[in-house]
Amino acid sequence: MARPSDPNARQRLLDAARHEFVSRGLDRTRVEDIARRAELSKGAFYLHFESKEQIFDELVFEVASGLEQMLDQTGHCFSVPVESPEHLLRRCFTQDLGIFEFIRDNRGMMALMLEGGGSGRHRHLIESFAARTERVVSAGLRAGMAAGYYRDDLEVDSAAAFIAGGYDRFARNLIKMLLAEGAECDLASHLAKVIRQVIAGVGSSTLAAAARCVLPGLAQQTKSATTGAPIEAPTASGSEPSATTISVSSESRDSTIHPRPTSQA
Repeated sequence: MARPSDPNARQRLLDAARHEFVSRGLDRTRVEDIARRAELSKGAFYLHFESKEQIFDELVFEVASGLEQMLDQTGHCFSVPVESPEHLLRRCFTQDLGIFEFIRDNRGMMALMLEGGGSGRHRHLIESFAARTERVVSAGLRAGMAAGYYRDDLEVDSAAAFIAGGYDRFARNLIKMLLAEGAECDLASHLAKVIRQVIAGVGSSTLAAAARCVLPGLAQQTKSATTGAPIEAPTASGSEPSATTISVSSESRDSTIHPRPTSQA
């Protein structure tokens, strides 16, 4: 009588492959390494996947599709009317935090994607995502300028490339730190500082002033919700509590360019 197939075999292989790829890279991982960790035979592996490249592609697609879906949601930041600068900042912070929490929670596979999977075959992945990020940022800048929240003298394409590059570097440094130290970090506070620097460069004076007060409070609320610690009132100047930086430059000076009057259709 034939032994019934393991209904969890495919997922066991995916979990084992994820561990092996993160530990060894794509080129140095063998099918037998994956099968051994999954406690299955090589024959069982080939019942579900044609090659190690196929299982790697599936793992990458799982992470990339989740990340791209979250990124696309940020492109709709102005698709719903924004009631106030504070409302806009809260929306942007929440969306960006979701993306970076996803990156943090999938840091092993993200590191592989940033390196092209440890193989030249997949080096196009991060370039494609970077281009997509730049397009989303560019669309957001144009919508923000039309709504009067961003400076009306921006050179949008250059600003979008600069911002997308900064977020890419922030993500890389976050992953590197987490993998090297094996510890969590105060992601919300770090991200609030990055967003504040971006707003200081591209935002109207009204939005920049709101960012100084609102973003530290949002970071503190997020930290308190995670740890159960009491929420501290922000200082009068709206400065953030001190935190270890993740290779982020010192704070930019606040924008002094005044916003143009808003007239939304």
